[in-house]
Amino acid sequence: MASAWIVVHGVVQGVGYRRLVAEQARRFKLTGMVRNAENGSVEILACGNAVSIRGFIKSIDVKIKYGPDVMSIEVSRGRKAADTAAAGRYNSFVIEG
Repeated sequence: MASAWIVVHGVVQGVGYRRLVAEQARRFKLTGMVRNAENGSVEILACGNAVSIRGFIKSIDVKIKYGPDVMSIEVSRGRKAADTAAAGRYNSFVIEG
């Protein structure tokens, strides 16, 4: 199983972005989580096969008038041991916080 730690910057809080991320993650049959970060970004842990993760990342790079407006997406694979351990604790994709 592959995993990716993703940080999304832009207008991504208070506009339904976490729900959009969760819907896309489920569409790509990924497990993991999405949550708001204190700095205004959104953090995502996506787990599944590498092809699905790549498709998922493309699907969440959106610019919607009066909604989410993604400025940048940072992706780290194998970011740290804690992420790898956390990846195993999710059996679905959840919105945290």
